[in-house]
Amino acid sequence: MTGVPASTNLRQASCFAGLCLPTVMKSEVRLLSASEIPDTFQDILRPHLPYADSGELAAASELGGLGLDSMSIVALLADIENSYDVELPDDILNEETFATVGSLWRTLSTLVA
Repeated sequence: MTGVPASTNLRQASCFAGLCLPTVMKSEVRLLSASEIPDTFQDILRPHLPYADSGELAAASELGGLGLDSMSIVALLADIENSYDVELPDDILNEETFATVGSLWRTLSTLVA
């Protein structure tokens, strides 16, 4: 898999619509609680996740499992850029960033902090 550091401990990748996202082992990533993921971010993300329920999004939830596919990633990126008035650099647009709700927020939070 390209874009994933060799030191990252991965299980089998989750693939959909030609896009494979790794499943990152919890021991390798500082887990965020749902309360650490702002409601505004969850509100932006939720319309792109057809399989998410109406409750808070868990940081460890895999985006692919919640229905995020390659087409919805493009729409999500546009919504994030418009909502936070940022331009996401190409080097952060990788499989690791889009693995889970928490990994996406962790990456975005460095740009909007």
